Amino acid sequence: MKKMTILVVDDSAINTRQVKGLLSNKYNVLTATTGEEALGIVFSSTTIDLILLDVIMPGMDGYEVCDTIKADEKTKNIPIIFLTGMTDSEEETKGFEKGGVDYITKPVNPPVLLARVTAHLALANQNNILEELVHKRTEELNKALNNLKTTKVIEGVFWIQVPEAGVNILCGCPADIVKHLMLRGYIHEEIKDGITFESGPNVILLSDVLIQNGCFSNLAEFPVLQMLYRQGMMLPNHPNNSGAKPIIVGSKEQVEAQLDYIYRGNYGLVSEKELKEVGATEAESSMMMFLKNKFAFGKIKKSEEFIDSVIVEEKKVEIKNGVYVKRIGFNKYEFEFKDKTTTVDLNLKADVTYDSPYTLGFHDIQREYFAVIHSGEGDGWDLQRQSMSSILIYQGDIYLIDAPPSISHTLKSFGIDVSEIKGIFHTHAHDDHFAGLPALMKSDHRIKYFSTPLVRASV
Repeated sequence: MKKMTILVVDDSAINTRQVKGLLSNKYNVLTATTGEEALGIVFSSTTIDLILLDVIMPGMDGYEVCDTIKADEKTKNIPIIFLTGMTDSEEETKGFEKGGVDYITKPVNPPVLLARVTAHLALANQNNILEELVHKRTEELNKALNNLKTTKVIEGVFWIQVPEAGVNILCGCPADIVKHLMLRGYIHEEIKDGITFESGPNVILLSDVLIQNGCFSNLAEFPVLQMLYRQGMMLPNHPNNSGAKPIIVGSKEQVEAQLDYIYRGNYGLVSEKELKEVGATEAESSMMMFLKNKFAFGKIKKSEEFIDSVIVEEKKVEIKNGVYVKRIGFNKYEFEFKDKTTTVDLNLKADVTYDSPYTLGFHDIQREYFAVIHSGEGDGWDLQRQSMSSILIYQGDIYLIDAPPSISHTLKSFGIDVSEIKGIFHTHAHDDHFAGLPALMKSDHRIKYFSTPLVRASV
């Protein structure tokens, strides 16, 4: 059994040697002759189980040392026994008021010292055990109370927490949903083994329909990328890489569509053959595949290799660790864990669209002969602004460069109606440049589409 450690603090070397001689057979005994030296030991990495502290010392006296120890959260529970040659009852009372657990007069009586040290160490150990039990039980109760805790994130999107099962479910995943989760604190920074990474969902429930009210309802690529890379679930040797995979839940049609979308969103065209078919040269195809394979840690994988999926019908199915789900209506689902249930409805009302995570002002732009307005300067993770995009004006006609999330919100802030848009120049098919395309279907005419052959083929 590991020996407990006692710190003896006394400015008299004779006293410290005497006490150390009495205790060293049963305990590890450290000594200090000043208050400052004692605090240096207490606040080092050494674990101190009990302190025998002289009251009257040059410099910091015992009471000042005690005050400093009791003021720190990490050391406040160390039991302190005061040693003193004074027999004044007021001094004894003062010692207890400072937080001491006992008071022993000098010269010490060896049997009394041993008995009191043994008793207070046993009491402190019992208190620590009880405190740990209370802490553990409180954690268990909190988990039980928070299981299936359901919160509305935005219209048509919910967040379900099942801490006891280690499951966080994002119900619905329209564009920019990762930003919404970050703004609400469901995604936050954590540190493990010196590595900083993010928390977040590990399960995504898909909508039964791909598009609602002119907006994509299912864009699982960015949430999955957040899990794989920003949470570290896919990174080699990452402390958060336990081998568990993100899980996508929903109808067979929507799950298969999202797995294919994530595959193409991550990699675009996936072979030299595909690249050559749309016009890339031999050298270009070779270089592109080299870069893609480098990004993919050596091999382009199908989505099924790093994402698990659960197909949901009317009968309940297990997602993970005793968490079950079943469809109870169109776009309506019920979750179950132990004896608790919760339901979510992912349907949007006819006059509702998904909220934008950022606010924009209003601007009156002139229809110039030629002008470029940068309507988004952020990246896909930037909380403060739209994703990278621009508006091009040529001979008074309006063209878009990319179609980022919340594009209707952006156009409205510039006083532009979707029917004014003549064409779109599409740079690439990643989520944050692709998500706004369905909004363009509201135009009263066909919008011209411009892109390179590689981007067109990927889209």
